[in-house]
Amino acid sequence: MAGLREQIDQYRTAVAEQEGILKDPDLADLPDAIIEVAVATSDHQEANDALLAAVREQATAAETVRSLESGSDRLNALDTDAKSIDKEYEVINKLTDTVSGHAPNTRNMSLESYYLAAELEDVLNAANSRLTGHVRRSFRTPSHRTGSS
Repeated sequence: MAGLREQIDQYRTAVAEQEGILKDPDLADLPDAIIEVAVATSDHQEANDALLAAVREQATAAETVRSLESGSDRLNALDTDAKSIDKEYEVINKLTDTVSGHAPNTRNMSLESYYLAAELEDVLNAANSRLTGHVRRSFRTPSHRTGSS
């Protein structure tokens, strides 16, 4: 009987210790209802699954950002190249317009016409030199290279 009484005293001491722990002010906000472990475990698993899904989505988004940044860098490089090509085009286009007889060509003559006119003028000058004594300079023409019309 003394052994039984000793067990009862140990039980009462253990209950008193547990009640003392539960009376701690830090534990005053604990709910009175018993928490069901199965429900809490299920909620925890759902939250963990949602976390893993969010982490996967974040990794996908980060990869997309890296891909877009790389594409943006390539586009910027291509834009720089295009601007350089545009500048070359402007120079070539202006030269083409000039050779074709368009502005800024002040004579409005194509290069071919200008060359042929210059050759013709040289031929006429040579003919005039040879024929100076024979005919009264009837083959003279105004020079287009000197600016007189």
